[in-house]
Amino acid sequence: MSPRGTRPSPYTVLHVAIAVVGVAVAFATGRYALVLGLTVAAGLLSHLSGVAHIHRRDASRRREAETRYRKLVEQLPLITYVDSPYSGDESVDFVSPQIETLLGYTQAEWHSRPDFFVEQLHPDDRERVRTLQAAARETGEALDIEYRLRARDGSYVWLWDSYTVVRDASGAPWYSQGFALDITARKHAEDDREELLTQAQLQNERLLELDRVKDEFIALVSRVRERLLALAGGAPEYEAVLLQGSGTYAVEAMIGTFVPAGSRLLVVDNGAYGARMGEIAGALRIDARVLSVSPCAPVDPAAVAQALADDRQITHVAAVHCETTTGVLNPIGRIGEIAHAAGRAMLADAMSAFGAVSIDVVRDHLDAVEGKDAHDHGHPQAAQSLGQKAARQSGEIVEAHRRQAEPENTGCPEDDEQHDGRHLDEGQPIFRPAEIADRSGIHKNHDGGKAQRP
Repeated sequence: MSPRGTRPSPYTVLHVAIAVVGVAVAFATGRYALVLGLTVAAGLLSHLSGVAHIHRRDASRRREAETRYRKLVEQLPLITYVDSPYSGDESVDFVSPQIETLLGYTQAEWHSRPDFFVEQLHPDDRERVRTLQAAARETGEALDIEYRLRARDGSYVWLWDSYTVVRDASGAPWYSQGFALDITARKHAEDDREELLTQAQLQNERLLELDRVKDEFIALVSRVRERLLALAGGAPEYEAVLLQGSGTYAVEAMIGTFVPAGSRLLVVDNGAYGARMGEIAGALRIDARVLSVSPCAPVDPAAVAQALADDRQITHVAAVHCETTTGVLNPIGRIGEIAHAAGRAMLADAMSAFGAVSIDVVRDHLDAVEGKDAHDHGHPQAAQSLGQKAARQSGEIVEAHRRQAEPENTGCPEDDEQHDGRHLDEGQPIFRPAEIADRSGIHKNHDGGKAQRP
């Protein structure tokens, strides 16, 4: 009996009708064997006809479903394929038309020979892909793999290939299927990211190396400055500053830095480089008085004392320790003592003497010394200046002498604009050699076109 709410199928009704009619005819005619045989034959024919109809209907539905599935698959932005799980080669039974969209090959080309797929694999990926696919076919396990495949135009396309085995009701492999998705854009993005990360790492390494070199350089410069100070007596109130330039360049830096605006400089000249300091002062627009004496003998300290006594507005004295052109060694310590006794600042050009002739900035009363450590293998384009750390020493000297010369004057203003930025400030030497050299241009040649001073 059919469950409530269900209706018997037409084939059930037909079989029941054939049986009823057969029984009725058999009893009516009394020919039981013949009628029953015909009844069974009619039922069998009806059953076969029904089965055939069902098969045709199922086949039609299956074809319809396959058509819908194929259309769906062919509209997806990926390549799909179907193969036998026991396939002995590396070709597939079916590949979707997207193979032409993504790679440029037609389905006919793809199926033209069994090794077509292998030939298009990137050489670096070929053995890996073949090994993994062979293992997956042998074990029946799923496989996810990425590889490069050459397109028709010669470029390589990155594919993500996902492969699986479909099994029947008994669990035996039925067929295999998979899809391949274009991941070229993702791979390029990953490569770009890796490149950026690599560049960032290299940049960090460079910065670390620069920090290391900077620390080494600072330590080296500190040791050099300590040695230079030691050569000049090692007074803690003095500072050594390295300059990249010629000796004349360093003289410009010393005069331009230690002689503030509004000062008056006494230049002691007993040779070419004494005269040169006067030229530098003029180029820097510094008020200078030149004491010219014979180049054949050392400077007489008494002449310096007389010049200071004659001009009370002089605030600074500059002299050459050893006149390079003649080799005359001036009594720089005695000159410094006289200058300090008179309340003037003392600047010394010790270019050809520093490191060879004993000099002591405290003993010799030197406020600033420039020189090149040529006697200790100094670089031909490097010089140094040594000067006191005192914040306003030069300014204080200028102020004191202005008060002596002009009692009504209140002294030298302390602002940087008035001092033109050339004096010492906050205990640190502020050298502006590039600016000074640009303004004067004296260090570019010497004495009518001769080579610059070493």
